[in-house]
Amino acid sequence: KSTSIPIQHDQVLLQMAQDLNRFISSDDPYERFLKLLHQAIPFHAAALLHVEGDYLVPQAVIGLSEETIFRKYTIAKHPRLQIICKSEEPIQFPVDSRLPDPFDGFLKPAQASNANIHSCLGIPLRSEGELIGILTADSLQPNAFDHLELNFLQMLGALAGTLMQTKMLLDTVQSHAEKQGRVVQDLMRDAQEREGGSLIGTSLAMKKLKEEIALVSKTDLAVLILGETGVGKERVARSIHQSSSRGGQAMIYVNCAALPESIAESELFGHVRGAFTGAESQRSGKFEIADGSTLFLDEVGELPIGVQSKLLRVLQEGEIQRVGSDKTFTVNVRLIAATNRNLKEEVKAGRFRSDLYHRLHVYPITLPPLRDRGEDILLLAAHFMELYRKRFALDALRLSADARTMLVNYNWPGNVRELGNLVSRAILKASSKERREGNHAVMVTSEDLGFSGSSNATNSTSTSEDKIGTEESFSENNEQSEPGESVIPLTLNIDISDLSLHEACDEFKKNRILQVVKECDGNWSMAAKKLGLYRSNLHGLAKRLGLKI
Repeated sequence: KSTSIPIQHDQVLLQMAQDLNRFISSDDPYERFLKLLHQAIPFHAAALLHVEGDYLVPQAVIGLSEETIFRKYTIAKHPRLQIICKSEEPIQFPVDSRLPDPFDGFLKPAQASNANIHSCLGIPLRSEGELIGILTADSLQPNAFDHLELNFLQMLGALAGTLMQTKMLLDTVQSHAEKQGRVVQDLMRDAQEREGGSLIGTSLAMKKLKEEIALVSKTDLAVLILGETGVGKERVARSIHQSSSRGGQAMIYVNCAALPESIAESELFGHVRGAFTGAESQRSGKFEIADGSTLFLDEVGELPIGVQSKLLRVLQEGEIQRVGSDKTFTVNVRLIAATNRNLKEEVKAGRFRSDLYHRLHVYPITLPPLRDRGEDILLLAAHFMELYRKRFALDALRLSADARTMLVNYNWPGNVRELGNLVSRAILKASSKERREGNHAVMVTSEDLGFSGSSNATNSTSTSEDKIGTEESFSENNEQSEPGESVIPLTLNIDISDLSLHEACDEFKKNRILQVVKECDGNWSMAAKKLGLYRSNLHGLAKRLGLKI
């Protein structure tokens, strides 16, 4: 036969090649391929079958009854299919061939009723020399395929093989991605359970915070989380994300304070190959990775002023541009930012853009310091004790009365982070001591916390950053002891033997408040200052405890 391709066949091949990407991305790529093929080949029935071990499994059929799509054909039991699979080139069976056709009797009633097929064409589909499937076409008309050129059929086979191979690879990638996605979600859920995914606390400040989180989580508004170091800004950001419609995706985290100015832009927006020295390959930025999810910019006040303008553009237009590229593309990212800086002062000083500040300040949330959440301190301590009990594989942990007293009375300049660090060190010390004594239950005392002795006293004028991670002294008012003077823990004569932990804490708080108010001659404002609380918080706590003000 001639190796030339008729014009109409050439046009079909060109259209197939052009539509290949659309075939692959559609829900029914194989069926669309067969429909386009029908414009060039006058078949009554056609099928694309994929090789799976010793079987051929239909992926799409046209002109055959519905049941054929659910059948599996054993290659060794169907001579015609076996011949097609072994052939290196497209093959036409003689009209008078007595070999049984696997599709005899399966033509749709609209075309034939239990009719035998007269013309049969088969094309093996190969990828890198390996058989991956076959394409068959059948017609009731004798010699229906005699006019088809060999190289046209070969090109059809190449296109069909490319389509099948690409679809298989995409299905594998998608299946792997879905599996990994489920694994990541399970790991995230496990991590949240281990770390305590919910916000802990029953104070008025925490109740108000939880209400704000529930409100803003229903939207895609930008959120700016403000608060001192260690108050739990990242925990709040994760809580907002997990409660939102994007909670099924991983929240992407960026610590802006750890980004050198030279790579900050690339880290956020990505870069193309050759954009700068060391850019040996193209790289996606955090905004691109977070597309469809939430991006959390921690310590956003540390961003270089030059990067702030590009961040503003993303917030305004939803567009990003990789370093070294002229192209822009759109992303759908919910932004949550956090800082312990006073951004208003940073704007006045020219270190933070005013327009960016207002873009981030759509819904500000200010987190209360731990000193304003007195009734939450022991709850948080109990949470950290259970967390580290599991990590250290301990049977039981207890917190002594003097340790509870000191925890409640301390000013906590390092906030919740400082509390967690202190509890972990204390448990490690206490567990080592108890194990030497051969006990299973571990009692954490003020000595384990590092509360006693003037040598551990800290200057109340120290900054939060100076105190984080150190073993602070816990005098009643967080004042420095006189040289040679021991810090004596507060003890109250309270019978708590029949009380739950929560009831015992309330009883202690009630007695402590009454004691300090009495020492201050009934002056609640002075008592609040001495207890390290705001006056309004002390009033709210006293009201909850049933005390008259």
